[in-house]
Amino acid sequence: MRIIIANRNARIASIILLLVFVAASVGGIYDPADQFAAGDWWPCVIFVAVPLILAGRSATVGVVVVGDTVISRGWLRTRKISRVDISP
Repeated sequence: MRIIIANRNARIASIILLLVFVAASVGGIYDPADQFAAGDWWPCVIFVAVPLILAGRSATVGVVVVGDTVISRGWLRTRKISRVDISP
Protein backbone atom coordinates (compact mmCIF):
# COMPACT_ATOMS: atom_id res chain seq x y z
CA MET A 1 0.00 0.00 0.00
CA ARG A 2 1.30 3.48 -0.92
CA ILE A 3 0.11 6.60 0.92
CA ILE A 4 1.14 10.08 -0.26
CA ILE A 5 0.90 13.00 2.16
CA ALA A 6 1.37 16.36 0.45
CA ASN A 7 -0.26 19.77 0.16
CA ARG A 8 -1.28 20.19 -3.48
CA ASN A 9 -1.99 23.92 -3.17
CA ALA A 10 1.44 24.59 -1.68
CA ARG A 11 3.06 22.64 -4.50
CA ILE A 12 1.22 24.62 -7.17
CA ALA A 13 1.93 27.95 -5.47
CA SER A 14 5.65 27.20 -5.16
CA ILE A 15 5.87 26.08 -8.80
CA ILE A 16 4.14 29.27 -9.98
CA LEU A 17 6.36 31.48 -7.82
CA LEU A 18 9.52 29.79 -9.08
CA LEU A 19 8.41 30.06 -12.71
CA VAL A 20 7.68 33.78 -12.23
CA PHE A 21 11.24 34.15 -10.91
CA VAL A 22 12.53 32.28 -13.99
CA ALA A 23 10.59 34.61 -16.28
CA ALA A 24 12.00 37.66 -14.50
CA SER A 25 15.51 36.23 -14.77
CA VAL A 26 15.13 35.55 -18.48
CA GLY A 27 13.84 39.09 -18.90
CA GLY A 28 16.98 40.34 -17.19
CA ILE A 29 19.23 38.30 -19.47
CA TYR A 30 17.49 39.18 -22.73
CA ASP A 31 16.86 42.89 -23.05
CA PRO A 32 15.00 43.62 -26.32
CA ALA A 33 15.77 47.36 -26.10
CA ASP A 34 19.52 46.68 -26.21
CA GLN A 35 19.71 44.10 -28.99
CA PHE A 36 23.19 44.91 -30.22
CA ALA A 37 25.02 44.80 -26.88
CA ALA A 38 26.93 41.55 -26.62
CA GLY A 39 27.37 40.91 -22.92
CA ASP A 40 28.15 37.77 -21.01
CA TRP A 41 24.94 35.82 -20.51
CA TRP A 42 26.38 32.69 -18.86
CA PRO A 43 26.61 34.09 -15.27
CA CYS A 44 22.85 34.68 -15.33
CA VAL A 45 22.10 31.08 -16.29
CA ILE A 46 22.33 30.12 -12.61
CA PHE A 47 19.38 32.42 -11.86
CA VAL A 48 17.36 30.50 -14.45
CA ALA A 49 18.63 26.96 -13.83
CA VAL A 50 18.27 26.84 -10.04
CA PRO A 51 14.58 27.89 -9.93
CA LEU A 52 13.81 25.51 -12.82
CA ILE A 53 15.41 22.62 -10.93
CA LEU A 54 13.54 23.55 -7.74
CA ALA A 55 10.26 23.87 -9.66
CA GLY A 56 10.74 20.36 -11.00
CA ARG A 57 11.63 19.08 -7.56
CA SER A 58 8.65 20.77 -5.91
CA ALA A 59 6.32 18.39 -7.72
CA THR A 60 7.64 15.56 -5.54
CA VAL A 61 7.90 17.31 -2.14
CA GLY A 62 5.98 15.47 0.56
CA VAL A 63 5.87 12.27 2.59
CA VAL A 64 5.28 8.85 1.03
CA VAL A 65 4.51 5.76 3.09
CA VAL A 66 5.28 2.50 1.30
CA GLY A 67 4.74 -0.58 3.45
CA ASP A 68 7.19 -0.36 6.38
CA THR A 69 9.20 2.51 4.87
CA VAL A 70 8.52 6.24 5.18
CA ILE A 71 10.08 8.40 2.45
CA SER A 72 10.47 12.08 3.27
CA ARG A 73 11.03 14.14 0.12
CA GLY A 74 12.22 17.67 0.74
CA TRP A 75 13.42 20.45 -1.53
CA LEU A 76 17.01 19.26 -1.57
CA ARG A 77 17.08 15.88 0.17
CA THR A 78 15.20 12.58 0.23
CA ARG A 79 15.34 10.39 3.35
CA LYS A 80 14.10 6.83 3.87
CA ILE A 81 13.11 5.97 7.43
CA SER A 82 11.81 2.70 8.77
CA ARG A 83 8.33 2.93 10.31
CA VAL A 84 9.67 1.27 13.45
CA ASP A 85 12.09 4.18 14.02
CA ILE A 86 9.26 6.74 14.10
CA SER A 87 7.78 7.21 17.55
CA PRO A 88 3.97 6.97 17.85
